[in-house]
This record gives sequence, C-alpha cells and structure tokens, in this order.
Amino acid sequence: MQKKNFIKSLSYAIAGLKKFFLSELHALYHLGAAIIVIAFAFFFDINRWEWCVLMVAIAIVFLAEIINSVVEHIIDFLHPAHDVNAGRIKDMAAGLVLFCSIIAIILGVLVFYPYIISL
Repeated sequence: MQKKNFIKSLSYAIAGLKKFFLSELHALYHLGAAIIVIAFAFFFDINRWEWCVLMVAIAIVFLAEIINSVVEHIIDFLHPAHDVNAGRIKDMAAGLVLFCSIIAIILGVLVFYPYIISL
C-alpha cells in the first residue's frame, strides 16, 4: 500500500516539474544556463568539490525559481486584481531568485576563474 502511495506522489512531483519547465519561461533560461555551466565543467574537467559547488548553486537557483513561481501563482489566485501588498510579495519572491542567481554566478566565477586564466 505504501509503495502505491509513493509512486503516486512521485508521479505528482514529476508532473509538477514538467508543468514548471513547460509553463515558466525563466525556468528555461535557468535550464539553459545550467546546461552551459555543466558543459564548461566537463570541458575543464573540474574536481569533485567544484562539481558539488556548482550543483548546489544550480539547485538553489531552481529552488528559488520554483518558490517564486508558486508564490506568484498563489498570489494571482488569491488576488486576481492588482493589489499593492500582493505586488510587494511577488517582488520579494522575484528578488529571491535574483539574489540566488547572483550568488550562483559568484560561485561559478570562483570555480571557473582558475581554469579560464590557465588557458
């Protein structure tokens, strides 16, 4: 019985990710950036810890973007008309994505800088 519940929950989670990537344009931008970063990581043959740093950075950006999308959909559902407080909440959620993206860029620079300089 628990196996069926797990599989059902897993299918809902996969459907949620599919909806996220198919309906949120910024998710595709982040996916493109992640693919480029991963390609650079293979090209430069980075070490295990550098892979960990990059994977965590990518995950944090996707996490922030998913949270932002969820917040925006909830706010739009609860307040279909423009509302100052709703807008403030949405702006803060977007700020979360920006903040995490800046941190990810900094981490990427720290990882790739020595490799690029050595070219």
